[in-house]
Amino acid sequence: MIGILAVGNELRGDDGVGIYAGRLLKDRGFPVVFAHENPENVIDKLRGFDRIVVLDAAHFSGNEPFRVVQPGDSHYSHRPGLSKLAGFLGVPFVVVGIKAYKRALFRGVSDRAKENARAAVKVVEMCMALPGVVVDAERKLVDVNGKEKQVKFAVPGVKKGDFVLIHAGVVIERLTAEEFEEARKAIIL
Repeated sequence: MIGILAVGNELRGDDGVGIYAGRLLKDRGFPVVFAHENPENVIDKLRGFDRIVVLDAAHFSGNEPFRVVQPGDSHYSHRPGLSKLAGFLGVPFVVVGIKAYKRALFRGVSDRAKENARAAVKVVEMCMALPGVVVDAERKLVDVNGKEKQVKFAVPGVKKGDFVLIHAGVVIERLTAEEFEEARKAIIL
């Protein structure tokens, strides 16, 4: 099972964007552990995961809303603790560094950083959820990698031909073909 580790300091502006993204995923039913600034303090909560996706603020040039890196890369805020944690737990970690802009004390996450977080969340959902295409909306059948699966719909108005994300047997979101392709190329866990 893949777990999500949300890291950041909500009292320092965009440094809290990893926590913001974690809340979005938790609200959608994903297993999220909130570490704030101290990932090493949640070791017990991370045991049992086969892989861990870390959400953290990142500072980098370029226009992309996030970057996927490995622990030890210098772009994200909580690098030293994450590298040690990955080694200690002995499971693969991947870090989704969400582009941050301002780290001001007692400021909330900026609208631009929130927009970046929403883009990163879509990609994480893609990696943790199964993408599929609805083949029969009445019978709730979805084609997933060439196999039809019966699911439940948590999204209203789903129809034949829609691209969807399925998590734990439930359609959790509808995607455009472009969103699906972009997310599929961005990250593979």
